[in-house]
Parts: sequence; structure tokens; C-alpha cells
Amino acid sequence: MAQATVSTKKVTAFAAIIVLMIALSGFFAIKDLAGEQSQQHHQSISPIFTLVEQELLNPLHTAEVISDLGTFSDFFKASSPDEDAVIPILKSLEDTFGHEFYLAHEESRKQFNSSGRVFDLIEGEVIWYFALRDEFDSEVQAVLGKREDVHLYIDVREYDEEGNFLGFTGLGKSLDAFLSSFNEFSAQYGHEFIFVNNRGEIVLSSIESLSPTQAVDSTSRIGIKAFSELEWFNEFTRKSEGIDDPSVVVRGQEGSLLVSRLQLQSLGWNLYVLTPLDTRQQEVNIAYILYVGISAIILFIVFRVVFHIVERYLHRNDRVT
Repeated sequence: MAQATVSTKKVTAFAAIIVLMIALSGFFAIKDLAGEQSQQHHQSISPIFTLVEQELLNPLHTAEVISDLGTFSDFFKASSPDEDAVIPILKSLEDTFGHEFYLAHEESRKQFNSSGRVFDLIEGEVIWYFALRDEFDSEVQAVLGKREDVHLYIDVREYDEEGNFLGFTGLGKSLDAFLSSFNEFSAQYGHEFIFVNNRGEIVLSSIESLSPTQAVDSTSRIGIKAFSELEWFNEFTRKSEGIDDPSVVVRGQEGSLLVSRLQLQSLGWNLYVLTPLDTRQQEVNIAYILYVGISAIILFIVFRVVFHIVERYLHRNDRVT
């Protein structure tokens, strides 16, 4: 009887050791999981810079280089550019770079497009031209245009040797092309994007409800939301005050968000990267529950095997005695 008691204590001690080992391994597993989540977050942030460079900065640099090379200098010197000469050059640039190109000529008040379309720049009808001409922000600007099919346009101001304004050259990229790239990235890494210009307007976003919308008719403007309209704007502004590139947690409609702000100095924009924390916490919780469940099954099996071995050992001793 004493021997059975001692054996039972050994089984209990052995089971306790197993439980302790599983608990410790669970602790380190969760610790490793948290570290892995942090590493995945940093790894998913890094490609954002590649995405921004590919989708935004490359078109910007392309427009600047074409202007710096003086590609259209002769046309700007003319009182009225030769349509048969300028359109093929614009079309060649579109074929090379995959973007729409245009030339807007101040003296003749005409715009030439790589699509072959030519039209008069009439004040009150062509809003973008006169707004950019008269409200100078910088030599290169990125603005939304084309009311019936929203595009982001990179507009470069052109001058003569005396500094007189001659018009604009630039390129346009469909908003759908941006959204396709951003949505693909969001699906892979779980981040959302909001691009805000220096006027506080949301010019690009991977969130469909925040994206600019086309005008309802030829006299309406493109629908653009203000960044200040977001429900977490005030909280983010308060928490990020005095911080150059902040990353703060705010409360959104669907739970907690980690909002990181990055400055795009070439455009004078801010990029906001939104990471839903509740989703990531749910992933950790599911992983922990799975681990606990599997560990419990293993513990039960091991305990039954050990108990069976000890029970057979005790029965054998009883027969001997």
C-alpha cells in the first residue's frame, strides 16, 4: 500500500512537471508570437516606401525630367504650337511611360493631350488651369482632375529665360490605377492608406469611402473629403502634437487603429498608414487558443500513458507479493 502511495505521488509529480513544461513552452510561444507580430509589422511597413516611390514619386520625377530637358521649349516659344508636331511627341511619351501627357499653352490658351484631344482653355470652364496659374504653391504640383474619370495630374510650371509664365506640362494617372495597387498591398499586409495634400484634402486612399469621386455633371467639382472629417482626426492631432513622424493609437469605427504619419516632402503631402490593431490581436488570441487546445490534448494523452504504465507496474508487484 505504501508502495502504491509512493508510485501515485511519482505519477502526480510527473504530471505536474509536464504541466509546468507546457506552461513554460506556452509562455515562450506567446513571447515569440508577439515578437513575430512586431517583426511582420516592420517588414510590412518597409514596402510602403517602394509602393509610394513606384506609384507617386516616379511619375513626379518623370514629369520634372521632361520639363528640365526642354522637350517642349520650341512649342512654348511659338504663339500657337503646331498641333501636328506636338501631339506625336505627347503620344510617344505616353507609349514610353504608360501615363497620359499634356501641354497647356498660355499664349494661345490651348491644351494638347497625348490622346489627340485639343481644346481651348476657357476661364470658368477649365477650372484647374486658372486655379493653378493664379494660386501658386510650388513649381511642381499634384492635383486631381478629369471630372468624368478622376486622374491625379503632375503639373510642372514652364517659364522662359526672363521668368515669364508660359503654361504647364505634365502627366496624368488614373485613380483606378492607384487604387488597384493600394488594394493589392492592403490585402497582403493589412494596412490602409490615406494621402493628404497641403490643403488638408484626401487626394488618394485605399479606403473606397474616402477616395475622391467623379463629378455628377460637367459643371460640378470632383468630390473630395477633408481629412478633418475623419472621426479620429481630433484624437490623432492631440496625441501627435510636436512629433515629426508620429505613430499613435486612436479609436476608429471598427476598433483601435495604429496611425503612422509619413511626410512626402517632394509633393508637400502627408501619408497616413492605418493598421487595425483589433484584427492583429484577434490573430494572437486565435493562435493562443489553438496552442492551449493542442497542449491540453497532448497532456491528456501523456498522462493516460504514464498512468497506464504505472498501473501495470503496480498490478505486477501485487502478483509478486
